[in-house]
Amino acid sequence: MRPIKFYDVTLKGLSRVSWSPNTCKIRYALNLKNIPYETVWISLSQIFSEIPKVTKSADGPTAPIIFDENNDIAVQDSWKIIKYLETTYPNSPKLLHGNEGLHYLFYQYCENELYDPIFRLNCLDIWRRAGSKGVQSAFRRIREEKYNMTLEDVYESWPEHVKEANKALEPIRKTLSEYPYLSGDKVSWADIVVASYLHTADVLRNDIFTAHILNGVKNDTTFSNWYMKMTKHLRYDESKL
Repeated sequence: MRPIKFYDVTLKGLSRVSWSPNTCKIRYALNLKNIPYETVWISLSQIFSEIPKVTKSADGPTAPIIFDENNDIAVQDSWKIIKYLETTYPNSPKLLHGNEGLHYLFYQYCENELYDPIFRLNCLDIWRRAGSKGVQSAFRRIREEKYNMTLEDVYESWPEHVKEANKALEPIRKTLSEYPYLSGDKVSWADIVVASYLHTADVLRNDIFTAHILNGVKNDTTFSNWYMKMTKHLRYDESKL
């Protein structure tokens, strides 16, 4: 079996460190499913130059993306990739556990409620590390138009972002107080989604993340223990798979 090519995105000063919640989801999934892969590291600007060469389609270039040489196919988008891996490699550990619709519902909840406050918490740091001035300019313009304020003002509003993130995490914390993982006794796609969003804040705003999100609820160690357990699966040494 040939290893899958997995395209991950770097930031300036974070060489070979997964930071994007979208690519982290797939790194988690490949590791947990024990599917051999190799990482192709690209910059933010290379998303637009390199991804179309892989997809050979009219779809907009985004990451994550995988290219499976075993089946000569490129798959783009986190949800499409996990469904592909579950179907194509049925003998690997399951992550959807036969509840695809339920996992999709939870995925949408996190996209709608958790993604935005986490991204706003980190957007200035992403801009600083984005690379070329052209990429930085485009990133700033798009985000400032969306938020109707400067990135610096978004940065200074971090207590608001933390409050929103913790609000979204309330049912997740409650579930983890009853079960070892979000879908019960076994790690699942739901765990991957939440851990990936949190990992972005962990990498880019570790001080705020640790003090106000990871340990944001007094006397609650269950959540932080779950997160630390999940981070063990975000390894980079693909040769050990």
